[in-house]
Amino acid sequence: MNRSPFRNRRPLVATAAAIAFLCGATLAFAWGMTGHKIATKAAVSLVERRLRTFFSANLESLVAFSNEPDVLSKVDSKEVPSHFLDLDLFGESPFVNIPADEKAFVAQFGAEALEKGRLPWAVRDTYDALVRAFEKRNYEEILRNAGHLSHYVADATMPLHATKNYKGQSSGNVIFEGDAPDRHVHVRFEIGMIDAYRDAVEKGMASRFGRVRRIANPAEEAMALLKLSYAYIDPILEADKALLASGEKPTPSYYAGMYDRVGDIAERQLALAATEVASFWTSAWEAGGKPKLPDARVVLVHPPLVEAPLPAPAPQAKVEGTK
Repeated sequence: MNRSPFRNRRPLVATAAAIAFLCGATLAFAWGMTGHKIATKAAVSLVERRLRTFFSANLESLVAFSNEPDVLSKVDSKEVPSHFLDLDLFGESPFVNIPADEKAFVAQFGAEALEKGRLPWAVRDTYDALVRAFEKRNYEEILRNAGHLSHYVADATMPLHATKNYKGQSSGNVIFEGDAPDRHVHVRFEIGMIDAYRDAVEKGMASRFGRVRRIANPAEEAMALLKLSYAYIDPILEADKALLASGEKPTPSYYAGMYDRVGDIAERQLALAATEVASFWTSAWEAGGKPKLPDARVVLVHPPLVEAPLPAPAPQAKVEGTK
């Protein structure tokens, strides 16, 4: 199972049938669709009015683009490394030996090291593409690249995207056999818990937003986010192991326990994601000449790829005497 995602590029040509087939099972996305939606919507609320009116008028498209990289990852395996960087394969925390410059990284660790992640440089590439879109006033490309950038920046704030032990496979956090996504902690934390406690998470984020600021070096900023995120890995793994024994499957009480123990980590990191996304967007807009943007919906020529909805469960037969 891959962790999903991708570097920025135009949407791949893929039939609806192929997408539906490949997306039949939920993969281990960074923050899942709900988390990325939360971070993207919050980021819109943090940017200045001239950006906010444009993004608000196109919020549905922007949110869809923020989740598109996960869909792309299912049809192009080359994109997968762009959503993580296994820091602990290259050193020990605080990872001062890992350069943020891609050429220096390759010179030090070899080109094959990029297979273990290239998220900082996916952020850089997408940021640069967003600057160009602002310069050209290409509104569809602004939405596409802003959505993709939101995804990648948020990925850098998800702790399990900074480690080789991303499923908990080395720490006993894969707790039952089979192909069910929730057999490992990555999905249980970023999707199961967030989906179960979405309202509480959003409320908890409200007091944690930071100040929107200028991003001087996108790759360095993304690398710093990954290194910061790494510190939260052990608490997540430990909470999961304390609440779920080998062979068990997660229940509502398990997710309640996870939220009680590590929900604050999710709230803190998603609030950081929103603040950072808003900062990246604002910096790209300024670098692109601060173009005036419409406060109307953009009709897309190339809509974002989306997952085919899972089939509805068959209706259960009603038993006499039951509601």
